[in-house]
Amino acid sequence: MLNERSRRRFAAVEANAIGRGGIKIVSQATGLNRNTIARGIKELGNKKEMDPQRIRRDGAGRKNKIKQDYALFII
Repeated sequence: MLNERSRRRFAAVEANAIGRGGIKIVSQATGLNRNTIARGIKELGNKKEMDPQRIRRDGAGRKNKIKQDYALFII
């Protein structure tokens, strides 16, 4: 089982290995969006690594319900 980050990076490595047209081929084979694979390729070349404990960037994902509706905190 791969999480979001490892799935994106695996697809990026495979696309790089294929070379020209790799993103399209991997996208069709895996069902991942081409932008997702391109983002994975960008992450592989990025010198500044994201925290290894995090799967998503800071601020990504759903917001906490208490932050959305403060009345839940008061109860």
